[in-house]
Amino acid sequence: MLSVLEVEEVAIGKFYMVPCVQVPTDIKGYKAGEFCPIIGSLHSDALLSFPYDHYHYDRRFIPRAKYIECSPSEWASLAVMRYLLRWDAGYSTKGEMDPRWVGLKIESRKFKCYRQMPTYTFTPSGLDQLEESMQEHKLCDRICPHKGISLAGIQVDANNEIVCPGHGLKWSSKTGALIKRC
Repeated sequence: MLSVLEVEEVAIGKFYMVPCVQVPTDIKGYKAGEFCPIIGSLHSDALLSFPYDHYHYDRRFIPRAKYIECSPSEWASLAVMRYLLRWDAGYSTKGEMDPRWVGLKIESRKFKCYRQMPTYTFTPSGLDQLEESMQEHKLCDRICPHKGISLAGIQVDANNEIVCPGHGLKWSSKTGALIKRC
């Protein structure tokens, strides 16, 4: 069976081997013990005002019943977290690590593809700074240079542009140049 990391584009209805983590606690759409499809590796995003280690959901492989729990834009902004955030009065940047999330292994599991990667509509705080910091970088071998997220299986649009589902950076598939959104 093909790995999603080995294909140019995924086909809806086909099965692929997909990187995933077995979530130790309930998170949006997943119960403790279930395998959650992810895209990219564990990382934090200080430039985007999100300093917590997290993964991103691979929304192509989230079953329909789970997917309808959130809007597509909510899925884009959600992260598979390994922290328990303390919500004091409003937004808090305090967080403490949940020890059940330490040392999770990324495993490849068989998942059905339910959709192409939805259009990235979420605009994170700090995207302009992120784009500025990435201006001199190039997309190479369909790997986003920001956090190393593989864009294998992500559709290239009619303008030969590809958007990283991790943080919304847009790249020219022809030249590898960053295309500013902000």
